[in-house]
Amino acid sequence: MSTQSDPTLIRVYPARLSFPHLFKPRSFMGAADAEAYYSADLLIPKDAKDAFLAINNAAKAAVERAVATKFNGKMPSLPSLQKPWSDGDAKDPDTDEYFKLGSEYRGVIVLKTKSKTRPQVLTRSREPAVEEDVWPGQEVHALVRFNAYSFGGKKGVTAYLNAILLTGRGERFDGRVDAVDAFAGVEDDFGGSSSANDGWADDELLGNAA
Repeated sequence: MSTQSDPTLIRVYPARLSFPHLFKPRSFMGAADAEAYYSADLLIPKDAKDAFLAINNAAKAAVERAVATKFNGKMPSLPSLQKPWSDGDAKDPDTDEYFKLGSEYRGVIVLKTKSKTRPQVLTRSREPAVEEDVWPGQEVHALVRFNAYSFGGKKGVTAYLNAILLTGRGERFDGRVDAVDAFAGVEDDFGGSSSANDGWADDELLGNAA
């Protein structure tokens, strides 16, 4: 859905985070002198029709806004433009293998977003988030602005990430387990070492056994 009076700025939901770099920028090109960006891929279920309509309308509005300044007064053909989204189910026609590996990419559209400045990241309670609050696979609301470009013979649309609202929901893609859940039910007793092994097991493991 578009926000306020700017048709190029929308809230994208539902979406899940993939490759989130929201607190430290990274270079897309891998070169030391390449410009670094904050970034995240947003995985949007293909049945989220309202989200796709909002994305398409915002991208179109960005192109229309740039007709005079970047496209010499002529509206370019939308299919000819490079776009920041792709089909997670797309396959290489030569090998019939998915371009994007991983079950998380099945049945979704991938919206690539970036920002030169650090996007605002909020927890579910609207408090500023820390890096540990963010994980790949988490469901989010994302505030994204679309902008058209034309340089070096390339024309297209970029999705700039403005802000993220974390929900705290969603299975992690990286398989890590939340420590709070992992240690739930562990007795709060950390007093002293067990007398059952008398230290011999530690010595043996370290190769100090007689």
